[in-house]
Amino acid sequence: MIIFSKNYKPSNTSFHALHHVGGLLNKPHESTIHFIAEQVNQSHKSRWNFIDIYTGKYGGYTFFYDMMGNRTQFRAVGAETAANKNWNYDGVVISHCFAGNFTKHPITGALIDYPTGKQIESYQATLKELNEAGVKVILENHKPHRFFNQTECYGNGLTDEWAKEISKGFEAEDERMRIQKLIDLIYLQLLELKKLLSLKLGGSLPKCEDSARD
Repeated sequence: MIIFSKNYKPSNTSFHALHHVGGLLNKPHESTIHFIAEQVNQSHKSRWNFIDIYTGKYGGYTFFYDMMGNRTQFRAVGAETAANKNWNYDGVVISHCFAGNFTKHPITGALIDYPTGKQIESYQATLKELNEAGVKVILENHKPHRFFNQTECYGNGLTDEWAKEISKGFEAEDERMRIQKLIDLIYLQLLELKKLLSLKLGGSLPKCEDSARD
């Protein structure tokens, strides 16, 4: 079950930000796919000592996914995070961190780590829960951390589009799509009304073949 802060409103949220653990401080090309939530929790405790009153944890992200897809909620949705500088307040951005270093190795050019299927499934399950709770974000606003700050996070081995690709099916409708659906509905209703008026005035529906071509 997802934890929400006391004063949070779903309309507060405009973005989902995706992160990776990345490399180690003195070893930027080290694999971190094996990292578990408690390692991140203790690392952030040492760095900021910033506890979330709702979860009792120190991790700066809203959610963390280990390589097996286990989800840990570090911070209540709507609580202050330590994830995207200048974007950490009021639940405007919900931050998701994946274990792993999704950066290209400088020698081989291959990704150091790859996101696992279980991580992606767990992330998508989180989006589904959030959607059901009324937290809806348009697909265009599922972003990598580097959209918000000067960083490579979630690694230069993944394109900006990756955040949207794994979020498809869990996004809110764009306002333009909602308006278009409303226009289509009104148009169909007008056609039905025209048909009914034609029948009431003594008209008759055309035969099938009469409606086949001009």
